[in-house]
Amino acid sequence: MLVAPLKFRSNTAPLVGGLVILVLAAIAMALPPAPITTQGGTGGLGTIESTGLFGSGLAELNAAAGYGYLTLDLSAVNLSKNSFWREELDVVAQRRFSVWGWIDTTRAKEQPEDLISSLNLAGAYVYGPDAVAVAEACRSVSRGRPIIPVVGANAARPSEGSYATLVDLDTWLDSEGEISDPILIADQLDASQIVSALEHARELAKDGADPKLLIARVPVK
Repeated sequence: MLVAPLKFRSNTAPLVGGLVILVLAAIAMALPPAPITTQGGTGGLGTIESTGLFGSGLAELNAAAGYGYLTLDLSAVNLSKNSFWREELDVVAQRRFSVWGWIDTTRAKEQPEDLISSLNLAGAYVYGPDAVAVAEACRSVSRGRPIIPVVGANAARPSEGSYATLVDLDTWLDSEGEISDPILIADQLDASQIVSALEHARELAKDGADPKLLIARVPVK
């Protein structure tokens, strides 16, 4: 009488497969995130974005579009909440893409000094009627990061130190390079107008310097 050979089912294959997946996941977690590559000559070009849109994907899109840094509107944030944008801020910093803060003192829910000291920012712009004084106070907790006050195009300039200037499109296109660190009010501009503004920034750049223009996609009073 013929006896059929016994068939043994091995339970090791699923176990080995699971271990491989765990090892690969551990390696992936241990590796630093890939740097976000920016184009040459874009170090002075950036945008101001809302925290609701911020993440690694937005940073990658901005870098691919020819911007060298990104600025987050922190005016209405609440530091006591665990937010996705705060987690992504650390990730983007690890990926070596520069992220600044934008603080409008007339809308800020948190003390500007607390925002500067607790967030992983490369620097910050401070805007409002008390911008110069607030920027000076923030420098005491900035750990050497630049804190730049922002003034209107027709406002009095600070007597000393660097500052940025808020401008509308017509003022910017009529300028001849005399505007210090221009910030363009652009939340109502279309793509062609933004392209014109960027082209003007490149035309004004002299002696091989990077063009400078920060495009405010968020509403600014």
